[in-house]
Amino acid sequence: MSVTPRAKLGIVVGALLVAASVAIDPGRGSSDAYTTPLLRLIGPMREFAANVQWVRYQRARLHGEDERAIRAAEGALALDPGATDGWILLASHLAFFRSSVEREPDLERRRAWFRAGLQIASRGADRARDPGALHYWRAALLLSKVESDPDVAPGGAEQLVREAKRALDEAAAAGHSLASEFATYVDEATPVPDSN
Repeated sequence: MSVTPRAKLGIVVGALLVAASVAIDPGRGSSDAYTTPLLRLIGPMREFAANVQWVRYQRARLHGEDERAIRAAEGALALDPGATDGWILLASHLAFFRSSVEREPDLERRRAWFRAGLQIASRGADRARDPGALHYWRAALLLSKVESDPDVAPGGAEQLVREAKRALDEAAAAGHSLASEFATYVDEATPVPDSN
């Protein structure tokens, strides 16, 4: 059975995409990994290659390989930095899963994972197609810890609420439709002295 030229081309393109998704290492310290010549070369196929990385992320998560999952997610975001949902997914993994009391009983390590999740959300807001959604999500994350784990912030619940209010202001400034309404609710439900 012979392989047609079209099938050969498909195999070559597929192999190149897989190789590209493996070759991209966002951990090298470059915040602009997505502007490398290799990524410009694959151009419109970047989203597909990013999806390959998200599949790797899910597989690694299911097998309990957190570091491998995080690397795959970073690779996917390097390929498609505008993927708002991707930034939220990685930030959630760090700030909810890795920083949970059940998963990480040590307070300092829990705080480090929580801050890492917040930093991913902030980094994503600078690159994502919908930065308002990331600011809004960050506010919801901060408020979720007010009662469940206020010690995750050195300043406790007051710090979490203040940071959430700032995140909601940023979400509103970025045009998120629910941010102002949610900020009003937070102001009424959690009166915290404003100390900048």
